[in-house]
Amino acid sequence: MKKNPGQSQPDIRSAIRPLLRGLAIVAGVTVLLTGCNKAKSPPGEVSVPAPAASTNAAPADASAAATDTTTNGQPDMRALNRQFISYELENHTHFKTLDEYQAAAHIQLPPPPAGKKYAIDKRGYITLANQ
Repeated sequence: MKKNPGQSQPDIRSAIRPLLRGLAIVAGVTVLLTGCNKAKSPPGEVSVPAPAASTNAAPADASAAATDTTTNGQPDMRALNRQFISYELENHTHFKTLDEYQAAAHIQLPPPPAGKKYAIDKRGYITLANQ
């Protein structure tokens, strides 16, 4: 294809710019419309906070660690990992063992199922491993 001396090739940035503006507008409108509304309870219903599970002096971020189990007695690994990762991010640390994590966070993990133990895998998640 011959290039005319007075004519320039269209720049890819000029072609994408309107698409990015449109995407930004759609994202902004979506954020404004959805908002951060708190779920409202029906009139006449009063929400009462649950009493604390224990009265010992444990840190606030470790309060739910001992109760993270499902109804069938298996530990809720998703909740354990969420708490583990958020603690690492908040405190800018990386734990090699769960003993280090339990000592630093002042928590006690729920007991693992029979024949299993907790371990940190190579991706940094808490998993159940065979003993």
